Amino acid sequence: QDVVEAQQAEILVRIRQEKIQVELLALTGEFYEKYELNQE
Repeated sequence: QDVVEAQQAEILVRIRQEKIQVELLALTGEFYEKYELNQE
C-alpha cells in the first residue's frame, strides 16, 4: 500500500507541476501580448 500511495502522490505532484507550467505560460503569453501592445 505504501508503494501505491507513493506512486499516487508522485502522479499528483506531476499533474500540479504541469498545471503550474500551463498557467505560467498563459500568464507570460498575456504579459507579452500586453507589453507588445504598449510598445506600439
